[in-house]
Amino acid sequence: MDIRYFAGLFDGEGSVSILACKSGKKHYPKLVLQLTMINEILIRLIHDTFGGYVYTIKRQTTAHNTPYKWMAESKVAGSVLTQLLPHLILKKRQAELALEFLSTATKSRRISPEVWSRRWEIRNEIVRLNNRPSALKSKNFRRNALRPPFETGCPSEGLRVPCVDMDSNARLEVQTTR
Repeated sequence: MDIRYFAGLFDGEGSVSILACKSGKKHYPKLVLQLTMINEILIRLIHDTFGGYVYTIKRQTTAHNTPYKWMAESKVAGSVLTQLLPHLILKKRQAELALEFLSTATKSRRISPEVWSRRWEIRNEIVRLNNRPSALKSKNFRRNALRPPFETGCPSEGLRVPCVDMDSNARLEVQTTR
């Protein structure tokens, strides 16, 4: 797949998000790229070219079509954004911020308060650029804004945000693996 073609698709239909996720007792922010469309062939081609995951959303559209979702996380998302960046127009700033977010990642469990603060600033800026002000106004987000993450020891303590940001009525079925 031509990277310029994918950049155009992603600019129009894709999303860049930093989600607050929980795995067992560990909380962490995670970079996620998503692209949803009803053309399964394109979604599979994107998966075959760039990696990530493909999901079938078990809720049909009003035209009775089945939507398919391509998703990439963390390192795979960073690799994809690095390739897309020169060709993006609408999502260029989100891509730059997401790559900055990834550059702050460390294998160490201890991250300085300044780095946590910058990571949340990046997340908030991406939310603003995605024009989702409701995410900034949520009860859980306000609670964390008043109680900085470095004081609690966890960047998303108290958040009850699922790792996949989508309608709770939709069911996902994993079709392929990395």
